[in-house]
Amino acid sequence: MIKVVFSLGVVMTLGSGALAYDYVAQSAKYPDEVLDLADYAAALQIRTVDLMEQEVRPRIASFPQVARGIVTAAFDSDVPSNAEQINDFTKDSP
Repeated sequence: MIKVVFSLGVVMTLGSGALAYDYVAQSAKYPDEVLDLADYAAALQIRTVDLMEQEVRPRIASFPQVARGIVTAAFDSDVPSNAEQINDFTKDSP
């Protein structure tokens, strides 16, 4: 039990330290303005999405499911259903 509590404490300490460092780094970009904590939290989600892969690169794995990168998904009506995805995946199979 003590290991779990200690591990949780270490994770929380490292995570809060990383966020504090990132907050200082982001507020240093614009030294004339004061970075509000709510503005920082709102920009954090946008910055995280920007880190994701915007375009899928060429396939490097033998399985196409493994080669798909993290992309931002748009939940439109033109998204194929599971049956359509399976049919598309198996169309070249005998």
